[in-house]
Amino acid sequence: MKRNIGIKICTLIAALLIAAIALFGCEKTTVPDNPEPAPTPDEPSKTATLSTEEVAAIGERLAVEVARVPDRTGTGIIIAADDESVTVVTCYHVAEYDAAHAEFRFNGDSEFIGGRENVECVGYSAQFDVAIFKVKKANYKLGEVKRSSGLRKKGAAIMVTGNAYGQGIAAFDGVVSLPESVASIDNVLRPVMRITAAGNPGNSGAPVLGSDGSLVGMVLGRRAARENENIQPEGMTYVLPIAIIDALCENAAAGEGNVAYTSVKFEWGDITENNVAKRNAVVTLGSGEKATRIRYESGAFYKKTSDGNEAKIEKINGKDCPTDFINFVAEAVRKPAVELTIGGATENV
Repeated sequence: MKRNIGIKICTLIAALLIAAIALFGCEKTTVPDNPEPAPTPDEPSKTATLSTEEVAAIGERLAVEVARVPDRTGTGIIIAADDESVTVVTCYHVAEYDAAHAEFRFNGDSEFIGGRENVECVGYSAQFDVAIFKVKKANYKLGEVKRSSGLRKKGAAIMVTGNAYGQGIAAFDGVVSLPESVASIDNVLRPVMRITAAGNPGNSGAPVLGSDGSLVGMVLGRRAARENENIQPEGMTYVLPIAIIDALCENAAAGEGNVAYTSVKFEWGDITENNVAKRNAVVTLGSGEKATRIRYESGAFYKKTSDGNEAKIEKINGKDCPTDFINFVAEAVRKPAVELTIGGATENV
């Protein structure tokens, strides 16, 4: 009897639940007619890291052996090519502006190309240790030359492909040890990046490539041993950044001669004020009474105004002021007269 009552109660509860569902319904999950496809992985970045073999192959394509008769050897960078000639950048201390005695041997060639009928110096800067040549060589397959943008971070991988000791183009790897600095090379202060890759004799003028295959700069040389040092310092190779090289090459396109239009001097070091050490970085544009000192600190540039105070530079040559020393210098040497915008007003220095 009790069992029958229990069954009836369960049946009644089930019936009530079915009625409630029928009365109030329930939320349906619908599937759209055209469902969106599942997310796909991003496409590879244009700055993706390449293998060391791929970077070395790019460097070998850009590098050229350079000789200055009778006894100098170095490396050059092919930065442009057309149907008749190629443009090569090398160090001034390797070839100077001596088109008559500068010779160039390209990847895969057995002979050097030289002589005034084949080589022309289109620009140079002893201050920045740059010489730019046009060399007659038809239909050189250069391909795209990617430029590095901005500064490389400390510890970033790089590769040099240089003609060390005149023994042909070889690859040397390393990292960025200082993204920007000012170094004394042959008693001339220059804005540089410092790397750990070999700066052996013959590597001067060699291309420096990032891990993405982009052109970072050109080897200037290595830190020389001082009088009180008994060994040659290792892992201290100086590089002229590509931003400055490109600015000088743009100037060279306007005519032969010294391609650093603006006289530039540098100060770089640490000073202590009120027991606090800070970086002292100054670039002086122009000379004599027209010289203008500009101080660099924490990503900004400052110039003294007529009231003796400092004002932040907002623009240089009509462009937003760079936040790093290297690109500021590159913009400063690009034009004969540098335009600075401070407080909305523009002045030439």
